[in-house]
Amino acid sequence: MCNDSTTFIQQEIQQYKKNCVAQRQLEMQLCQDSSLERTALTQRLLELKVRTQRVRSWMLVLNEDEEFVIRRHLIDEVSWPRLEAEHMEKWKEYGKNRRTLMRYQKNALMKIQRFIREENAILPED
Repeated sequence: MCNDSTTFIQQEIQQYKKNCVAQRQLEMQLCQDSSLERTALTQRLLELKVRTQRVRSWMLVLNEDEEFVIRRHLIDEVSWPRLEAEHMEKWKEYGKNRRTLMRYQKNALMKIQRFIREENAILPED
């Protein structure tokens, strides 16, 4: 990746599904558990909710192509060859090759980074 902050963004997006699953499991556990560990579970649940909502909000700043590539490649872990085929199938004659899709991903991560900086986030400057 270009720098530390886009690497952080990519890692957060790649953890999205795992965080959603962990969040659901904690919610079920909290419904069933009345022990003293409840405070720690609630804190962990809050952290997971923040992380999943963060990724959802980042996805909203992307255009359709960028969102498609980020969702399918980073979140769903679809390989580049398969992603290229899906893109060609979905957009027919407007489908893009792998290099263009990789550029979409890079541009999407940079767009998210700019969005975060504009919102006064604490990510390091380049």
